[in-house]
This record gives sequence, C-alpha cells and structure tokens, in this order.
Amino acid sequence: FLEEGSRNGTIRCALCLGAGSARSLELHHLDYRGVTQTPHAWTAHEPHEDLTALHPRCHEYVHQLIERDRALSGFVSRRTASVQAIARLQAKIAHYIEASLEQQ
Repeated sequence: FLEEGSRNGTIRCALCLGAGSARSLELHHLDYRGVTQTPHAWTAHEPHEDLTALHPRCHEYVHQLIERDRALSGFVSRRTASVQAIARLQAKIAHYIEASLEQQ
C-alpha cells in the first residue's frame, strides 16, 4: 500500500476504482507463487506486481466469480483468472451505471 500510495498519491480499488486506504482495502493475490505455509501461519513474499488492492466487497466478488466460473477456476492461471474476473465485473458495473443513467 505504501508503494502504491507514494507512486500515485491515491490507492484505488482495482474493481470499482473507488479511492481507499490501507485500512479500507485488502490485497488480492494475483499469483500464489510467493505465498508459503509454515507450521504456524501463511507467509507472503510476493513482488508488488502480484498484488492488487480491492475493497472487501469487491474482493469477495472477484473470488466468487473465479470460484463459480469453470474456465476461470481451472483452465487458466490464477493471474489470468483474476484479471479476467476484474474485467468482467467492471463491464457489469459499467452496464448497470449506463442502464441507470438511461432511466433518468
């Protein structure tokens, strides 16, 4: 979070693009290569590029889509699944916003 905030000034959710902070956002692992389990806990040592910030609810949506979609959950890499899930959910959000604006 510190690196992202210092680079861009604002930390944004990768899904809804809403601003957040280290307290209001969670880190989503695009890849689990840097994550290991010890007898006492999980340890993460992945590079910055393997993480993306998401609001807790947005994070949940990404995981739900990956788990429910057979192509995402088993036929592509974890990174590809995450990127595709975020893109699909962004398209869905844009569609809802557009439909809402048309009704006004």
